[in-house]
Amino acid sequence: KTAQYLDKLLALEPDNQEALIVKVELLKKQKQDQQAIEILQKLVHQSADNIILRLELARLLVKNKYYERADEQIQVLAKNELSPDVLFTISLLVIEMDKTDEAKVYLLRLYAHRHYASEAAYFIARLESGRKDYPEAEKWFKQVTKGKYTFEAYLGLVLTYAHQEKFEQALVLLEHSRGSNSKQGAEILQIKAEVYLQAKNYSKAYDVYTEALSSAPDNHDIRYGRAMLADK
Repeated sequence: KTAQYLDKLLALEPDNQEALIVKVELLKKQKQDQQAIEILQKLVHQSADNIILRLELARLLVKNKYYERADEQIQVLAKNELSPDVLFTISLLVIEMDKTDEAKVYLLRLYAHRHYASEAAYFIARLESGRKDYPEAEKWFKQVTKGKYTFEAYLGLVLTYAHQEKFEQALVLLEHSRGSNSKQGAEILQIKAEVYLQAKNYSKAYDVYTEALSSAPDNHDIRYGRAMLADK
């Protein structure tokens, strides 16, 4: 009924912005992204200064892998003074487009906002780790002091130490946490086994995997890792 009402309204008022925005939301729920994109393009043309509409268009374009068109929208957005939330969304979109240098530029802008510094630092660290610049990744992982990514940053820092063959530092860091739940505890043990594996201490890595299995017997990753180590 809502769709029928909207169609009748838009037949009478094809440029009714509020109706078009509701139409976009309906189309997204119906997984009709192409039509939603077409309407958003019309809306952005009507309201070129509307950051939220342009951001939503960029998001849908990235979702559907229209990366060049999405980048055009992001370049327009980047010329504005953006809120931290918008900067964060843009950063994640650019990362999804695999534009790591651009992503770092936006994340550095986000890092300047005190309340988002930890989130920005975490994603910068991941970018640098992906580029195998482990000293730089280590620096940024250490900047993650609060927020939802602290545990992931802790594990990232441990692996960054291991990649630099700082095995003793990695293991010391691991000894200071057991995780806040069984899932995190299992992840910590997996990372600990990985550190011993990189240090070529295969028997110790095998023992850690065995310990991990006792707390997470149905974890297929742990079983697979332990099986691979058994051969060594």
